[in-house]
Amino acid sequence: MQEWIQWKNSVKNNIDDCRGVKCLNGGTCEDGIASFTCKCKNGFNGKFCKNNIDDCRGVKCLNGGTCEDGISSFTCKCKNGFNGEFCQNNIDDCRGVKCLNGGTCEDGIASFTCKCKNGFNGKFCKNNIDDCRGVKCLNGGTCEDGIASFTCQCKRGFNGKFCKNNIDDCRGVKCLNGGTCEDGIASFTCQCKRGFNGKFCQNNIDDCRGVKCLNGGTCEDGIASFTCKCKNGFNGKFCKNNIDDCKRVRCLNGGTCKDGIASFTCQCKPGFSGKFCQVPSCHPNPCQNGGKCLKHGNAIRCWCKQGYEGRFCETSVKECNYHCSSQRGWCRIMGTDGRIYDNYCQFERAQCKNKSLRIKKKLCGYW
Repeated sequence: MQEWIQWKNSVKNNIDDCRGVKCLNGGTCEDGIASFTCKCKNGFNGKFCKNNIDDCRGVKCLNGGTCEDGISSFTCKCKNGFNGEFCQNNIDDCRGVKCLNGGTCEDGIASFTCKCKNGFNGKFCKNNIDDCRGVKCLNGGTCEDGIASFTCQCKRGFNGKFCKNNIDDCRGVKCLNGGTCEDGIASFTCQCKRGFNGKFCQNNIDDCRGVKCLNGGTCEDGIASFTCKCKNGFNGKFCKNNIDDCKRVRCLNGGTCKDGIASFTCQCKPGFSGKFCQVPSCHPNPCQNGGKCLKHGNAIRCWCKQGYEGRFCETSVKECNYHCSSQRGWCRIMGTDGRIYDNYCQFERAQCKNKSLRIKKKLCGYW
């Protein structure tokens, strides 16, 4: 009953229930009938607008974002790399990024990656990768870095990826006169047969250089040899030898052979002449002790002076016995007519006589 009376009185006299009421957070008090209402600003509630309404209720922030309640609002606090009301956007981290040397930018989450072309690396593909690292060029070659490649710069005479191969410098080379090609380093050598020289063995070595052929001989060059062409009468490697022209020569009648130059001479005994001493001759006089040489046909005879006898008057006797003293003896009789007559002995020590002639002089001798 009392409450009704109070309501009746309050209606009659509306008491300001907002007196002393403090609505919070900007809320405003509205007086009622024995009541008040705090009209809260957007985002607040509660009797006195004390409560900040949880605007994150039912909100889902994406990509790991977290919701932060505001005043009649919410904010998704996005993880690095995302944005948008609900962190739904992956931020384009490639914006403004320039990848070098043909690289392309790939967006990540709060990051980017430059996808480099082969041969480059680094954050922006700035670095040319050293492709020579660990590469060993052989035979003095040097490595030159390329783009995703390397090149061995070989020394002259080598080739191949690592300069391993000795180039065959003999390819296409023709060594002459039987020479053979030997490959070197950026070179070749023709190994010449004896008697030749020159780069291609084209030269016949002058084997006559420094050779002295004697006695007028002349040197003829051969192949790794020489020949002395000797003048007539000489032989030997250097024409040093005088050929013995007396070999196979027989000088007759006791003659002796004397060698010359491409000739010989028979040194004849007295009474003979001719190339082989085959001709009886009175020049020079073979008769000794003043004997006189007479040619008789193909023979010679000596007229000996008184007191000598023998074929060449070589025997001294007291007087001529006018007898033949050998089987081949003879006696010569000079007649009074001045002519000379020969008597030949038929028997040993036959008497030398001629009865038919008047003997002027008797000579004894041999033939």
